[in-house]
Amino acid sequence: MKLPTLSPDLIHTLDNLHTELDRDRIGGLMRQPGNPFGISIERFGNATAFAARGIQTTYYNKVVGLRSEDRHLVKDIAGFFARHGSPATKVEVLPGSIDAELADRLSSYGLRQTAFGAGYYGLPEAPPAHPDAQLDIRPVAGDRDLDDFLTVFHEGFDMARDTRERFVQSMRFWAELPRWELPLVRIDGQPAACGVLFTHNRLAYFALAATAPRFRGRGSLAGLLDWALRRVKDTQGDLVCGQCDFPSTTARHFERFGMRLAYHKAIWELRTRGAVASPDSLY
Repeated sequence: MKLPTLSPDLIHTLDNLHTELDRDRIGGLMRQPGNPFGISIERFGNATAFAARGIQTTYYNKVVGLRSEDRHLVKDIAGFFARHGSPATKVEVLPGSIDAELADRLSSYGLRQTAFGAGYYGLPEAPPAHPDAQLDIRPVAGDRDLDDFLTVFHEGFDMARDTRERFVQSMRFWAELPRWELPLVRIDGQPAACGVLFTHNRLAYFALAATAPRFRGRGSLAGLLDWALRRVKDTQGDLVCGQCDFPSTTARHFERFGMRLAYHKAIWELRTRGAVASPDSLY
């Protein structure tokens, strides 16, 4: 199979996988009894807005999928975040989705571009060599595995220690999401790293890889990516994609496994004191 040629439609399709993952992840928190984190999700034209009053980070308070034809909805989007008391807001804009008028409107609401994110895509073909045999990689199966997975995730993203128990309890629904697989890496029998493989319409998205600090540098990320590519091939998926900072260790691994840069998307953030920019922190 040949890697499909990039087009605006393909770029939006690839990026939408992350939005679908967030619908599962953030939507799952919203559906918990009493909506304890004060989460709201709303569509505005092509865009989806996520707000979480109880989680003041940009990961949970953001707009994705916004296009230039949605420029007339910026006021409504701003009102959505104002109603939900969100001081930490970012807008992700794909190539070809912004013009001068939309940029001016975002700027007039106090947003400015602060970074780029990179999207990669590739065929589900892993290199012939398997990762180091010291890595035992298996999907989560049962409560003990899930506890270990969520603990490693919490440690790997360097979250505050006193939030561990709340995090583990509030994220247990991940194991019940039908589009998610949760590979867990053990080294010498100890939980060392984890990730998420999300599938939707024969496309797969490899995301949220994290390694506990004491196990870093031992090949867990490469092992997880190898596992994901082989898993997608076994289930007859068409493409694998992922997002990361660029340059970064993850970007180098994507390229090592034959994935190509599909796009850079612009990250706009609100000029607000107290806003916390975090790639993945619940607290």
